[in-house]
Amino acid sequence: MNSAFIEWFGYGASVVVGVSLLMTSVVRLRWINLAGSLLFTAYGLLITAYPVALLNFSIALINVWHLSRIHRRRDRLVVVPTEPGNPVVTEFLRHHQEGIRGFFPGFSAGADPVDIALLTLRDAQLAGVILGRRITPGMLVVALDYVAPEYRDFKVGRHIFIDNPVVLRGLGVEQVAAEASTPAHLDYLQRLGFKRGKFNGREMLVRSLGDFCPPPGVGT
Repeated sequence: MNSAFIEWFGYGASVVVGVSLLMTSVVRLRWINLAGSLLFTAYGLLITAYPVALLNFSIALINVWHLSRIHRRRDRLVVVPTEPGNPVVTEFLRHHQEGIRGFFPGFSAGADPVDIALLTLRDAQLAGVILGRRITPGMLVVALDYVAPEYRDFKVGRHIFIDNPVVLRGLGVEQVAAEASTPAHLDYLQRLGFKRGKFNGREMLVRSLGDFCPPPGVGT
C-alpha cells in the first residue's frame, strides 16, 4: 500500500482522537474516541506496529464498555417548577452564561419577561433550566432551554417534552413554541419533534404536548 496514504491515514486518525477530546458531551466524546481508536488500530496493523494496534483496540473496547453502560443506565429525571427569580436559577444562569450565549445569543437574564421556570434534575443533580412565558392560554414560548454540557444527550429534553409532559400540562401548557437561535438549537428542537410554523406572525418551531409521536432516533 502507498506509504503516503498510510501516513495521511495516521494523521486522520490523530485528528479524530483530538476532536473527541474537545467534546463536552461524554457520550459524543466516547463515540468519536471509539472511531479514532479503531482508525488507529487499523493504522497500527498497516504499519505492522502491533503494540500500537493492540493498545488502540483495547481503548476501543473500553469505549464500547462505557457506551453500553451509559445507554443501559436508567437515570432518575425530575422536573421541578419554581419561580424565575429563584436564587438557584440565577446562579445556574450566571455559572453557564458563556455556554448560554453560544446557544441563545439573544437571551439576557432579567431582560426577557418570563413567568414559568423549570429546574430539571438528573439523579438529584441540577442538569438544566427552562424559562418561558405564556403568550396565550395553553401556549408557552420558550425563552431559554439550557442543559449543562455533561447532561447534553437528549434524555432531559425527551423527559420534559415526550415521556413526561405532565409537569408542563399541570401548568396549563398544551403547546410549546421556540425560536431556533443557532443550528445546534434547531437540531435539538427538530429531534424533539418540533415543527416549523407561525405564531403571532413569527417563524417558530411548535409542538403539541398531547398528540406527539417521537421521531426515530430521539433520545439516542
